[in-house]
Amino acid sequence: MGYNHKQTLLTIGRFMFQLKHSAVFIILISISSSSASPTFLESKSSVTSAPFKIIQTIDSDASPSSIAFSPLGNLAACANYNGQVTVYAVNESGNFTLLQKISAGNGPYSIAFSPDGSLAGVVANEEQGTLSVYQINTVTKLFEPLQTLKCGKNPQFFAFSPTGNLAVVINNDALTNNLIIFKVDQTTKQLTPIQKLSTGAMASSIAFNSGGYYAVVANGGAQNIILYGINDTAPSPFTQIKVVPAQIASAATAYVPKANIVVAANEFYNNILVYDPSLNLLQTVQSGRANAIAISPQGTLAAVTNSYDGIVTIYTIFQNTFTPLQVISGGYGCTSVAFAPSGS
Repeated sequence: MGYNHKQTLLTIGRFMFQLKHSAVFIILISISSSSASPTFLESKSSVTSAPFKIIQTIDSDASPSSIAFSPLGNLAACANYNGQVTVYAVNESGNFTLLQKISAGNGPYSIAFSPDGSLAGVVANEEQGTLSVYQINTVTKLFEPLQTLKCGKNPQFFAFSPTGNLAVVINNDALTNNLIIFKVDQTTKQLTPIQKLSTGAMASSIAFNSGGYYAVVANGGAQNIILYGINDTAPSPFTQIKVVPAQIASAATAYVPKANIVVAANEFYNNILVYDPSLNLLQTVQSGRANAIAISPQGTLAAVTNSYDGIVTIYTIFQNTFTPLQVISGGYGCTSVAFAPSGS
């Protein structure tokens, strides 16, 4: 059993936060020092001017770079740049307890759970160019090695599609800038590469819409955002639909649930770009050096990390407009942020 289904979590490396009445937990990931750690925050009110406060700090000496929740919210896993993956059990109050440490090679950079939560957690290993797939034991909740795949040079980002039938790795180095699309066998849980697409320089993240029919990729070097259509039963599931010029660099992307608007957190241009589903620009929000973004499951809140200034900004989302709500100290180098599922 995970946390109370009426509550939601957001994680930002050093801190954990709780917004009780609006049911939001946050975790921050920070690499400000060798003792950087995830932390928990709590709020006693609904969405007001300052809804979050710290409720738990977790010691870590592993330089965390990415964090993800399982779909049920009862597990969280962190990819740590020192070569470890740490797995936490999450109880009904949202408190974290260390469950497992796994050696994952040099520089694991990105981690994700499959949509059903009982399949596998996967780590993109930046320096070795591998993808490590773990099957999650449904009884012990431990990660069990399942598969190791070569996935290209300098993998930067990994994600499952919302249907769970596909998985994607973004590779980003001086010579290789592409997407590797994998088919996920729903019986064996094995991943098989089926498609490779060039993305342009400095592709940094991919985001799927809630139905899994579309995905966007932000390319900082190519200065554009690519919209793909997806048919996950086709031999080559991804089809490029549109390329939109965008003044972006090292951008993280996300879809807002239900509205399906696209958001790009734009580190070096100090803003957040908000697009409609056809990638027409709706809003530019000044944000500082935004390098990671997460959207709450209800689509009403966004959390954006600013690693250079060591802050996390919470925004309300209403009628496709982002409005600053609260600024939280996250420690220098906070690099990843995630909301846990609401369970409803």
